[in-house]
Amino acid sequence: MSNVMPNFYVMKSAESDNQELSRYYEVDWLPELPLFDYNVETPNRQMFSGVYDVVVKKKELDVDVALDNYLVASPFLSLCDNFAVDYISVGVDVVLLEGKPVDKEFSLFFLKARVSILDDKQSIYTLVDESLLLPVAERLSTDPVYEKIESFVVKDGVSEDLFFCSEIKETVCSEKFKLEFQKQGLKGIKFIAIDAEFLYSPWDEF
Repeated sequence: MSNVMPNFYVMKSAESDNQELSRYYEVDWLPELPLFDYNVETPNRQMFSGVYDVVVKKKELDVDVALDNYLVASPFLSLCDNFAVDYISVGVDVVLLEGKPVDKEFSLFFLKARVSILDDKQSIYTLVDESLLLPVAERLSTDPVYEKIESFVVKDGVSEDLFFCSEIKETVCSEKFKLEFQKQGLKGIKFIAIDAEFLYSPWDEF
Protein backbone atom coordinates (compact mmCIF):
# COMPACT_ATOMS: atom_id res chain seq x y z
CA MET A 1 0.00 0.00 0.00
CA SER A 2 1.28 3.45 -0.89
CA ASN A 3 2.43 5.68 1.99
CA VAL A 4 1.81 8.83 -0.04
CA MET A 5 -1.21 10.80 1.22
CA PRO A 6 -3.63 11.23 -1.69
CA ASN A 7 -4.82 14.72 -2.54
CA PHE A 8 -8.26 13.96 -3.98
CA TYR A 9 -11.17 11.70 -3.13
CA VAL A 10 -14.25 10.41 -4.92
CA MET A 11 -17.36 11.11 -2.83
CA LYS A 12 -19.89 8.24 -2.71
CA SER A 13 -23.23 8.16 -0.91
CA ALA A 14 -22.95 6.20 2.35
CA GLU A 15 -24.97 5.89 5.54
CA SER A 16 -21.77 5.19 7.47
CA ASP A 17 -18.07 4.80 6.73
CA ASN A 18 -18.61 1.18 5.71
CA GLN A 19 -22.19 1.03 4.46
CA GLU A 20 -23.17 2.44 1.11
CA LEU A 21 -26.45 4.32 1.00
CA SER A 22 -28.92 2.75 -1.39
CA ARG A 23 -28.62 4.75 -4.58
CA TYR A 24 -32.06 3.84 -5.78
CA TYR A 25 -34.49 4.38 -2.93
CA GLU A 26 -37.63 5.96 -4.31
CA VAL A 27 -38.40 9.66 -4.15
CA ASP A 28 -41.44 11.54 -5.40
CA TRP A 29 -40.89 15.15 -6.49
CA LEU A 30 -43.54 17.86 -6.64
CA PRO A 31 -43.29 19.41 -9.13
CA GLU A 32 -41.30 16.93 -11.22
CA LEU A 33 -37.62 17.71 -11.72
CA PRO A 34 -36.65 18.87 -15.23
CA LEU A 35 -34.97 16.36 -17.52
CA PHE A 36 -31.17 16.62 -17.79
CA ASP A 37 -28.12 14.38 -17.90
CA TYR A 38 -25.81 15.52 -15.10
CA ASN A 39 -23.01 13.36 -16.50
CA VAL A 40 -22.65 15.63 -19.50
CA GLU A 41 -24.26 18.95 -18.59
CA THR A 42 -24.69 21.24 -15.62
CA PRO A 43 -28.31 22.35 -15.23
CA ASN A 44 -28.98 26.06 -14.84
CA ARG A 45 -31.08 27.61 -12.08
CA GLN A 46 -33.75 28.77 -14.54
CA MET A 47 -34.68 25.14 -15.24
CA PHE A 48 -36.08 24.70 -11.72
CA SER A 49 -39.09 25.88 -9.79
CA GLY A 50 -38.70 28.16 -6.77
CA VAL A 51 -39.13 25.35 -4.24
CA TYR A 52 -39.81 21.61 -4.29
CA ASP A 53 -41.57 19.06 -2.11
CA VAL A 54 -40.05 15.60 -2.04
CA VAL A 55 -41.24 12.41 -0.39
CA VAL A 56 -38.25 10.20 0.40
CA LYS A 57 -39.49 6.63 0.75
CA LYS A 58 -37.36 5.78 3.77
CA LYS A 59 -38.14 5.72 7.49
CA GLU A 60 -35.26 8.10 8.22
CA LEU A 61 -32.74 10.25 6.38
CA ASP A 62 -29.93 10.70 8.87
CA VAL A 63 -27.45 12.22 6.43
CA ASP A 64 -26.25 15.66 5.42
CA VAL A 65 -25.56 14.64 1.84
CA ALA A 66 -27.48 12.31 -0.50
CA LEU A 67 -25.59 12.89 -3.73
CA ASP A 68 -27.46 10.38 -5.87
CA ASN A 69 -30.68 12.29 -5.28
CA TYR A 70 -28.99 15.71 -5.41
CA LEU A 71 -30.00 16.46 -1.80
CA VAL A 72 -27.82 18.24 0.77
CA ALA A 73 -28.52 19.72 4.20
CA SER A 74 -27.72 23.31 5.16
CA PRO A 75 -24.49 22.45 7.09
CA PHE A 76 -23.04 21.04 3.88
CA LEU A 77 -23.95 24.22 1.98
CA SER A 78 -22.17 26.24 4.67
CA LEU A 79 -19.09 24.06 4.25
CA CYS A 80 -19.19 24.66 0.49
CA ASP A 81 -19.47 28.41 1.08
CA ASN A 82 -16.40 28.30 3.33
CA PHE A 83 -14.45 26.75 0.44
CA ALA A 84 -15.91 29.18 -2.14
CA VAL A 85 -17.48 26.31 -4.07
CA ASP A 86 -19.60 27.40 -7.05
CA TYR A 87 -22.95 25.60 -6.99
CA ILE A 88 -26.68 25.79 -7.68
CA SER A 89 -29.13 25.20 -4.83
CA VAL A 90 -32.91 25.09 -4.70
CA GLY A 91 -34.99 24.89 -1.51
CA VAL A 92 -36.65 21.53 -0.78
CA ASP A 93 -39.23 20.44 1.78
CA VAL A 94 -38.48 16.79 2.61
CA VAL A 95 -41.05 14.37 4.03
CA LEU A 96 -40.36 10.72 4.88
CA LEU A 97 -42.63 7.68 4.87
CA GLU A 98 -45.94 8.12 6.72
CA GLY A 99 -45.58 11.88 6.53
CA LYS A 100 -42.71 12.03 9.02
CA PRO A 101 -40.78 15.32 8.72
CA VAL A 102 -36.99 15.67 8.83
CA ASP A 103 -35.18 17.86 11.34
CA LYS A 104 -32.80 19.43 8.82
CA GLU A 105 -33.22 21.95 6.02
CA PHE A 106 -32.43 20.36 2.64
CA SER A 107 -31.75 21.75 -0.82
CA LEU A 108 -31.28 20.46 -4.31
CA PHE A 109 -27.57 20.76 -5.06
CA PHE A 110 -25.57 20.82 -8.29
CA LEU A 111 -21.90 21.68 -8.72
CA LYS A 112 -21.08 24.16 -11.46
CA ALA A 113 -17.40 23.28 -11.75
CA ARG A 114 -16.64 20.41 -14.12
CA VAL A 115 -12.90 19.77 -13.99
CA SER A 116 -10.54 17.51 -15.91
CA ILE A 117 -7.87 16.26 -13.50
CA LEU A 118 -6.33 13.23 -15.28
CA ASP A 119 -2.70 13.51 -16.34
CA ASP A 120 -3.08 11.75 -19.68
CA LYS A 121 0.68 11.44 -20.15
CA GLN A 122 1.37 9.58 -16.89
CA SER A 123 -1.91 7.72 -16.37
CA ILE A 124 -2.79 4.30 -17.77
CA TYR A 125 -6.25 4.06 -19.32
CA THR A 126 -8.36 2.62 -22.11
CA LEU A 127 -10.88 4.67 -24.07
CA VAL A 128 -14.23 3.29 -25.21
CA ASP A 129 -14.18 2.20 -28.85
CA GLU A 130 -15.43 5.16 -30.91
CA SER A 131 -17.60 2.82 -32.96
CA LEU A 132 -19.72 2.16 -29.85
CA LEU A 133 -20.49 5.84 -29.31
CA LEU A 134 -22.86 8.25 -31.00
CA PRO A 135 -21.42 10.28 -33.88
CA VAL A 136 -19.56 13.32 -32.60
CA ALA A 137 -22.20 15.70 -33.98
CA GLU A 138 -24.89 13.96 -31.90
CA ARG A 139 -23.06 13.87 -28.58
CA LEU A 140 -23.90 16.25 -25.78
CA SER A 141 -20.25 16.18 -24.74
CA THR A 142 -17.03 15.70 -26.69
CA ASP A 143 -15.05 14.64 -23.60
CA PRO A 144 -13.20 11.32 -23.96
CA VAL A 145 -15.16 8.32 -22.68
CA TYR A 146 -13.05 6.00 -20.53
CA GLU A 147 -13.61 2.26 -20.49
CA LYS A 148 -11.04 1.81 -17.74
CA ILE A 149 -8.47 3.87 -15.83
CA GLU A 150 -5.97 1.50 -14.27
CA SER A 151 -3.55 4.16 -13.03
CA PHE A 152 -5.10 7.56 -12.32
CA VAL A 153 -2.41 10.22 -11.90
CA VAL A 154 -3.83 13.62 -11.00
CA LYS A 155 -2.23 16.41 -12.96
CA ASP A 156 -0.55 19.35 -11.25
CA GLY A 157 -2.33 22.62 -10.70
CA VAL A 158 -5.82 21.42 -9.70
CA SER A 159 -6.99 24.13 -7.30
CA GLU A 160 -10.69 23.37 -6.84
CA ASP A 161 -11.78 21.77 -3.56
CA LEU A 162 -15.10 20.31 -4.74
CA PHE A 163 -16.08 19.60 -8.34
CA PHE A 164 -17.57 17.16 -10.83
CA CYS A 165 -14.71 15.18 -12.39
CA SER A 166 -15.01 15.05 -16.18
CA GLU A 167 -13.13 11.77 -16.56
CA ILE A 168 -15.02 9.58 -14.09
CA LYS A 169 -18.36 11.47 -13.91
CA GLU A 170 -18.25 11.61 -10.12
CA THR A 171 -18.12 14.26 -7.40
CA VAL A 172 -14.53 14.69 -6.24
CA CYS A 173 -13.09 16.73 -3.37
CA SER A 174 -9.71 17.81 -2.08
CA GLU A 175 -8.16 16.41 1.06
CA LYS A 176 -8.76 19.74 2.81
CA PHE A 177 -12.48 19.53 2.06
CA LYS A 178 -12.64 15.90 3.22
CA LEU A 179 -10.94 16.66 6.52
CA GLU A 180 -13.26 19.58 7.25
CA PHE A 181 -16.32 17.47 6.36
CA GLN A 182 -15.19 14.86 8.87
CA LYS A 183 -14.20 17.44 11.49
CA GLN A 184 -17.73 18.85 11.42
CA GLY A 185 -19.22 15.37 11.84
CA LEU A 186 -21.25 15.54 8.64
CA LYS A 187 -22.83 12.32 7.39
CA GLY A 188 -23.66 10.68 4.09
CA ILE A 189 -20.33 10.33 2.30
CA LYS A 190 -17.80 7.56 1.85
CA PHE A 191 -14.46 8.90 0.58
CA ILE A 192 -12.48 6.82 -1.93
CA ALA A 193 -8.90 7.95 -2.41
CA ILE A 194 -7.63 8.55 -5.93
CA ASP A 195 -4.31 6.88 -5.23
CA ALA A 196 -2.11 4.07 -6.55
CA GLU A 197 -4.86 1.52 -5.80
CA PHE A 198 -7.72 3.46 -7.37
CA LEU A 199 -9.39 1.73 -10.33
CA TYR A 200 -12.08 3.21 -12.56
CA SER A 201 -13.89 0.48 -14.46
CA PRO A 202 -17.61 1.35 -14.74
CA TRP A 203 -18.41 -1.36 -17.29
CA ASP A 204 -17.60 -4.02 -14.68
CA GLU A 205 -20.85 -3.09 -12.94
CA PHE A 206 -22.94 -4.39 -15.84
